[in-house]
Amino acid sequence: MPNEMFTWYWFFSVIVVGILINLASTYLKNPLDSLMSSFSRKWRDSVKSRKDAYNLKLALHLYDPELVTITEFQQLRATLSMYFFVSAMVVGNILLEYGHLTGLVGKFFIVTFVFISIFLGLGALKDQHMLREFLSDLEQKKFKRTNDKYIEQQKNAPEGASLNN
Repeated sequence: MPNEMFTWYWFFSVIVVGILINLASTYLKNPLDSLMSSFSRKWRDSVKSRKDAYNLKLALHLYDPELVTITEFQQLRATLSMYFFVSAMVVGNILLEYGHLTGLVGKFFIVTFVFISIFLGLGALKDQHMLREFLSDLEQKKFKRTNDKYIEQQKNAPEGASLNN
C-alpha cells in the first residue's frame, strides 16, 4: 500500500478529483448562495410577520379588557386540558398495570389511549405556556404604559405639587 502512493494511478486520481472538486465548487457556489439567501430572506420575513402579528395582538389586548378575559379563559382551558390528559394517562397506566382490561385488544386500547393522552397533553401544555407568556407580556406592557402616564403627569405637575396623594 505505501508503494501505491507514487503510482501514476494515484497521481492521476488526485489531479482529476481535485479538478472535479474545484469545478463543482465554482459552478455550485452561485446557485447555493442564491438558494441560501432566498431561504434566509423568507425566514427573516416570516419571523418579522409573526412578531408584527404578536405586537398587534398585544396592542389590541391593551385597550380591550374583554379580549384579556377571553385570553385568560383560554389559558385556563389549556391548563385544565393538560391536567385532564395527564390524569387520563395515569388512569390508563393504572388500568394496564392492574389488568382490568385483559387480552390483546384491551392492552392495545389502553396503550393507544395513553399515547394519545401524552400527545394531547403536550399540545395543551404548549398552548398553556404560550398563553401564559402572552399574558405576562401584556401585564408588562400595561405596567409600562401606566408607569409612563404617571411619569408624564409628574413632569406636567406644578412645582412643589405631588401626585402621590
